[in-house]
Amino acid sequence: LDLADERTDVAVIVGSNGTGKTNLLNAIIWCLYGREDYYGHDQESSPLVNQKTVDEATDGDLLSCSVTLDIGFESGAEAQVTRSQDFIQAGKATSTGAIDFKVLEMRDPAKGFAKIANPDHWIERWVPSRLEPYFLFDGERLDNFFRHAEAKKVQDAVLQIAQIDLLGRLITHLDTVAGGLYSK
Repeated sequence: LDLADERTDVAVIVGSNGTGKTNLLNAIIWCLYGREDYYGHDQESSPLVNQKTVDEATDGDLLSCSVTLDIGFESGAEAQVTRSQDFIQAGKATSTGAIDFKVLEMRDPAKGFAKIANPDHWIERWVPSRLEPYFLFDGERLDNFFRHAEAKKVQDAVLQIAQIDLLGRLITHLDTVAGGLYSK
């Protein structure tokens, strides 16, 4: 699914109930941040795995869940974020262990992709989790978001995105330093 569009920075996914809009949102959030914010099923019986897959599996079957996101930057750099986890069917899908999480980044096409040593740090740098609620959200909860989101939180997020908050922090720091100098 390609969400890139040179005409706009907004992607709206529309569809009938049960067509997978929330599953797509869950997949993106899980891939980037390792959590499922809009999970509506019994997590004990079917974590991350499609319920039909769990129902059709027999005991001992290995079930895999993997999500890969390809990200393109305006600079021409690219990244590939992948999170995967295996489950074993034993009456229910049970995790077999650790989650595999990796980020590959390509800044120069001649050099190809390189594996990022600390993928969590890379995600926080380029797709910060503190800004996620303002970019990825379920439309069914949109009204609730705007009704209950504090104006200050929204304002702070906009300032962070525009990096205007850096100027405010710099001014505060300079005022503190200037105050110290005046007292001396």
